[in-house]
Amino acid sequence: MKYILLLLTLCSCSNAPLMKRMKQFDDRVSVEHIPELNGIGYFKNRRGMGSGFLVSRNIVLTAAHVAAKLRKNDLFNVKHLDQKYSYKIKNIYIPKSRKRHCEDSRFAKGHCVVQDKGIIVLKSDVDENINPLNLTLSWRKLYKGKNIRVTRAGYGNYEYKKEAELILKASKRDCLAVIRKLNEQDILSTNCMTFPGDSGSPILIKERPGLYYAIGITATAVDFLKVFKDVDDAHMEKYLAQLENKKVEQLPIVNGSILIDKQLVGNIQELSQKKK
Repeated sequence: MKYILLLLTLCSCSNAPLMKRMKQFDDRVSVEHIPELNGIGYFKNRRGMGSGFLVSRNIVLTAAHVAAKLRKNDLFNVKHLDQKYSYKIKNIYIPKSRKRHCEDSRFAKGHCVVQDKGIIVLKSDVDENINPLNLTLSWRKLYKGKNIRVTRAGYGNYEYKKEAELILKASKRDCLAVIRKLNEQDILSTNCMTFPGDSGSPILIKERPGLYYAIGITATAVDFLKVFKDVDDAHMEKYLAQLENKKVEQLPIVNGSILIDKQLVGNIQELSQKKK
């Protein structure tokens, strides 16, 4: 497994002017009442915060730029029926190919984006009433180059100084997503609302009420996708102006997410076997 184990080593980043203007279009609602999503949680330490989601009873997926700012014994937190559950981190893995300089300029180069995935192993299994998310690879057979409908749920917020302000939220309506090429690798690009602290949250396909599948990891916010030459601040300013003037109904498809692929699923299975 080509991951580097971090034993000693969250990011919430935003372009303030754009974020302030986007706030007025925030249509997210709390989904903390949905038990099938209570495996989505958050990390918070003095370096910031980020989201993550359980894929087994002791393994969490998140973004690498979130994982790199965590340390052993930091907490992964989830909520169920208004009660918070916290679990200590045992090990942290990020891809070896993701250079350290990505942490300072993580979206300046494409390879920083395509490797923005991290795996967290917890010291103990989560409680029985906490539900890991289902993973699926089969959805790509239905994709056929067209937009697909997804949702994203995370703990992003404008302010997160108080943990009481952290609420698991998702958009009222589905987002649009499309697969794009970056550094010859597939990236899932969406128009889901993304705010500070949403990094590491899952991109989900809802098959039916109560059945969700995770297909991606939220990696980048709109102002960082300058790695795609057709997306920059001016591009976003134009879209926001059109939204404000009601000339368009939705944000452009510009957020970037890491696709959950066979290699990542294999890494998870390998770590699960080590536990046994």
